[in-house]
Amino acid sequence: MILIESQCLPPLSFFCEVLNSPGILVEQCENYQKRSFRNRLYILAAQGVKLLTIPLTKGKNEQLPIKEVQISYSTNWPLYFDKVITSCYGNAPFFQYYKDDLLAHFYRRPKLLFGLNNDLMNWILSCLDIDIDIRHTTEYRSGYPPEINDLRNKISPHISIHTSKYLVKYEQVFLETNTFIPNLSIIDLLFCMGPESVILLKNAVR
Repeated sequence: MILIESQCLPPLSFFCEVLNSPGILVEQCENYQKRSFRNRLYILAAQGVKLLTIPLTKGKNEQLPIKEVQISYSTNWPLYFDKVITSCYGNAPFFQYYKDDLLAHFYRRPKLLFGLNNDLMNWILSCLDIDIDIRHTTEYRSGYPPEINDLRNKISPHISIHTSKYLVKYEQVFLETNTFIPNLSIIDLLFCMGPESVILLKNAVR
């Protein structure tokens, strides 16, 4: 089983780890940490890699339990996400198939980051047709026995997105102007490859 912090539409390396594991243990007893995939994701734009960040309510979020961190709507970021994602992936083969369900998660204006991440994770796993046991921690522990693969803070924006032991290669948007960019958010793969996404992920872990 892998142990991972709550992430927003994680990169491909996360899902490769999922396919190598009998289950996912999501850390829900930690305090929020800034500048992580907890509230940000990398996608591909015409100019290259683009970072999207879900804004949080101002305050000392880093001292708050992750389950209490609230999303800010002082700006209309769901509309901004809609425009950016549509601009980036409007011509992707499977964008029209998945876009409404994805954007609906943002337009519902959920209050808590942890809840949004959980809902997005369940949706992505359903899209990929991955049936896996998902549990949540009941206490914070700094260490776990060897049978738990502790990946907390190991899949992170602080580590280059090019750094992954898994290579999932596929036809991305903007290849006429950009070289292939590995390990972006799972939505990059999903919009480009649709139902074949899980096959490519499985091939990468063999």
